[in-house]
Formats: sequence, C-alpha cells, structure tokens
Amino acid sequence: MEKNQVIIIPCYNEIKTILSIYNKAKKFGKVIIVDDFSDDGTRKFLKEKQIFFVKNKKNYGYEKTLINGFKYAIRKYKNADYILTIDADNELPTKYISKIQKKIKNDKAQIVIGKRNQFNRYTEKLISIIFKNLFDVDDPLSGLKIYKKSFIKKYIDLVSKNLFLVDFIFFCKSEGAQISEFKINVNRRKDGARVGSNIKVNFKIMIICLRVIIKKICNYLNLKILK
Repeated sequence: MEKNQVIIIPCYNEIKTILSIYNKAKKFGKVIIVDDFSDDGTRKFLKEKQIFFVKNKKNYGYEKTLINGFKYAIRKYKNADYILTIDADNELPTKYISKIQKKIKNDKAQIVIGKRNQFNRYTEKLISIIFKNLFDVDDPLSGLKIYKKSFIKKYIDLVSKNLFLVDFIFFCKSEGAQISEFKINVNRRKDGARVGSNIKVNFKIMIICLRVIIKKICNYLNLKILK
C-alpha cells in the first residue's frame, strides 16, 4: 500500500460492487468511501463489514460528494502527496490504479486521467471533442483521475458543484501545468448509471460545453468571466 496516496470512492447505491472495489483499491493506498446518502442499504452494509466511510447528510450528487472527499483527505491526511478518484460501479478497472500512480510521478503532472475507450453518452463524446481541440484533453469526465494534493488544495474551494470537476483542468491549463492521459478499457456495467438520469446528465454536459466555449472566447478577448 502506498502511504502517500489517498483513494476516494464516491458511492451512491452501489451495494453490489462497493466491497469488491474497496478490497482491490486498498492495496494501493488509504481508501475513503464517501457515501452520497444511499438508500439501498449500502451504509448498513459498510458498517457490518467494518469499512470506514464518510457519509453525506443528504443526497448531494456526484460533484459535491467528490469535493467532500477531497476536503476530508486534505484535512485528515496531511502527509499524502496524491489523491486518486475511482467510481464505485466497477466500470473503471482497479488494475489501472498502479499504472496511474506511476504515471503522475514519472510525468511530473498535476493531473493524470484514465482515458476511457468508450463513452456511455453521446454528449460525453461531444465534450471529448471540444476539450481535445481546446485543451488537448480527451476525457475530462473520466472517473479515474489522480491529482497532486498540493494542486487540489490550492483550488478546491473554487470548484463548481455542477461541472463534474472539469474546473481543475481550467486551473491546470491557466497555470501552464501538465495534464497527462493514458488509455483504459472500461467494463460495461450491467445496470443503469446512478449519477443521474440521462436527460439531466446530458443537459449538464451540454452546459459544460457551452461554458467552456464561452470561457475560451473570453480568455482570447482578455475578458474576465467564469472562474
């Protein structure tokens, strides 16, 4: 287990997969499960298994759940150098954790992203095209990422709770810091995604695309907008 790395697993109604993900992830660092007020028995299950987790007071959604995890990790694990995120639904294989940990050290990057070989929604493909052209980043929405803790700590209070944490990419690019990616093959989940309804998530991604384009135009014109 890497003592200087923390692994955050956001969790909402993933009772079928959370134990498997936790058992595999704990080999690579200290694991913090952040439960987003699950109502399928996940919290009771984790207590029975004596697995530590942070619980939200209500259902906050994916972004705020991750932000809560980051803030807890920064506060609790002061000696950690890196914070990794991986989803609890088993789409993102834990076998890539070791590789992404090595890559952030070797590349000396601020963020490393596991670039998925396939997307769940057409809007994810759209945002991939936009970010590739504007920021040279293929998969800003991937749930498998690793960050330098010092970078996260600097910007965590500025991150939006509605943009799937793509803000960190903006901040990274504005500082001229490095973002690396590598390809990963995802597992196809057997049931539906629990981040939100397709309509809601697709709408949110479209808003992100619009904001990114406006931000890029404003930066080009030297206007201040959208932190």
